[in-house]
Amino acid sequence: MPKENNKFFRKNKNLWQIFTPQHIVNCILDSVNYTEWNILEKHIIDNSCWSWAFLCEILNRYIKEYNSKNNNLNGIEDHLSNFIHWIELDIEAYNECLVKLNSICENYWIRWVKRDIINWNTLHIKDYNWKMDFVVWNPPYVRVHNLNEWYEDVKQYSFSQWWMTDLYIVFFEIWLNMLNNNWFLWYISPNSFYTSIAWKNLRDYIKHTMSLYKLMDLWHYQPFEWATTYTTISCFKKNNKFNSIQYHSFSQETWLPIFVADIDYNKLFIEWKIILSNPKKNDNFFEIYNTNLSNSKICVKNWFATLADKIFIQKKFPFSEFIIDIIKGSTWEWKKAIFPYKNWVLIKFGEMSDESLKKYLLANKNDLEKRSLDKKTSRYGYWRSQAINDVDKYKISVNTTIKDKNSIKIHELEPWTWIYSGLYIISKYPIETIKSTIISDDFISYIQILNKCKSWWYYTFSSKDLHKYLSYKLEKNEQQWLFGNIK
Repeated sequence: MPKENNKFFRKNKNLWQIFTPQHIVNCILDSVNYTEWNILEKHIIDNSCWSWAFLCEILNRYIKEYNSKNNNLNGIEDHLSNFIHWIELDIEAYNECLVKLNSICENYWIRWVKRDIINWNTLHIKDYNWKMDFVVWNPPYVRVHNLNEWYEDVKQYSFSQWWMTDLYIVFFEIWLNMLNNNWFLWYISPNSFYTSIAWKNLRDYIKHTMSLYKLMDLWHYQPFEWATTYTTISCFKKNNKFNSIQYHSFSQETWLPIFVADIDYNKLFIEWKIILSNPKKNDNFFEIYNTNLSNSKICVKNWFATLADKIFIQKKFPFSEFIIDIIKGSTWEWKKAIFPYKNWVLIKFGEMSDESLKKYLLANKNDLEKRSLDKKTSRYGYWRSQAINDVDKYKISVNTTIKDKNSIKIHELEPWTWIYSGLYIISKYPIETIKSTIISDDFISYIQILNKCKSWWYYTFSSKDLHKYLSYKLEKNEQQWLFGNIK
């Protein structure tokens, strides 16, 4: 998480200002063609110039291009005043921007008298609507519960109507309003942009207008110092409908975009989500993702959750009643778990005969009661207990945070043993079949396309994700063999 005193990060829940690295700034401005012939007399705005990263680069590019075309800087002051625009709410950041701007101008012996820099809240500014040629920016990252007095302003925008919104979603709509009919927009955002329900209205806009023409997914590369954010950069062009988008990844060695594939719009969306898949390498991804599970005989489930693992799960207990063996899916470490159920029903506290067990639960009574339990759930039960019916069955466990084939851990679970921090599979297929299906390049590719990034180049996946994959690979093959024989 961001550090409070880092010079590139101003920790303010109402601002969340994070410095944009220079190589990302260059990459964005180059990609949006804010270069050479396309710079002069084009209106460009930075809606939050506190970090001065875009400000400095834009200013330098404009001055150099002006000098290149005119062989002098006569009249440059009017250009800088009329075509470069900034907005900044925070007064400290605003003053820092002025200092930076003056410093750059002094380097070129420019006396810039008029500056179009506004110290105000972008949410309330309409003066630039339909006037900008370029909007390039790193937005503020503020969750809805930290919006305070801005909440009502934010909820007036159409892109912020779904669930828990963020300020950067609203700023996207603001930028669209600012741009004229020949605009370009580069937008930095978390890659939750692809799937989060909070972004649904924006994705609907993209699907309808088809104005998104380029996506650069930074995957595990985290460009913002002290901020754990998985980032994507998207490029839009107004009044243009594209049949496909240019999908790029990003090289951490060269700090340049790497073209991956053109993705047709009819393959960009699955349900209401955006999926980035290389059609040349992942031609079966959509078949897997669209697998119908209604007739599947395979079960993939989450372990029962306690919301108090430190109490229910330990290496050993000083009692033996209502105890089962349990394995941690991510490490294969075996432990013991209190399993306070009999015939799949939570045992009443008074029916426990082991006084050591009762004494232990009473000693942890306060912590157990702090959990957000359903009113029907006893303080001594699990938070999520629907999986207890499977405890006496043969199961196969699998961890849900993986990096490559070597990081996948699959384990047999005999009846009356259990798993936590992972998933379990119940099916007719032996463990060797399950292993060979999951521990494969195809499965790794499938999980990577789902793009649920975790730290250190790891990915995670849900029970439904795994269920679809197994059903497609195992059950569909059986159906094809059966129907082939019938014919």
